Amino acid sequence: AGVYKSGTPYRPSFKGTLTLASQGTSKTIAMVRLPKGAIPVNLRISSDTSLGAAKIAIGNASVANKYRDSAVFTTTNQPVEFMKPGAMSVLAADEEVLVSNDATAAFPASGTVTLEVDAIIP
Repeated sequence: AGVYKSGTPYRPSFKGTLTLASQGTSKTIAMVRLPKGAIPVNLRISSDTSLGAAKIAIGNASVANKYRDSAVFTTTNQPVEFMKPGAMSVLAADEEVLVSNDATAAFPASGTVTLEVDAIIP
C-alpha cells in the first residue's frame, strides 16, 4: 500500500479546513489526519482572513509545536510553507495534525484557514 510504479514512494497531500467562528482562546482543533508510516515533508497554511493577534502553533497531541512554533499568522490569500527539520520522520502511529491558539486572542469571527501536509509514504 502507498507504493506505485515498482517501488516509487507515494507522495500524497493531506488537506484540512477550519471555518473561523470566534473560537475562543486556548483552543486545539484537529485539521489533518496522517497515516502510520507517513513521513511529513512540508506543510502549507493559508487563510482568507488575518488571524490578527491570535498566536497559533501546529503540532500533534504530544508536541503542540512539532511543525510550527507559536506565532501570529497575518498573511492572507497566499500559502505559507513551513516545516521544522526535526519533524521529518516516519510516523509510528496515525497522527492528527492540530492547530492550537494560545491565551493571547480568540480566532476571528469569520473566514477559512486551510492546512495542507505533503508526505512521503514509502
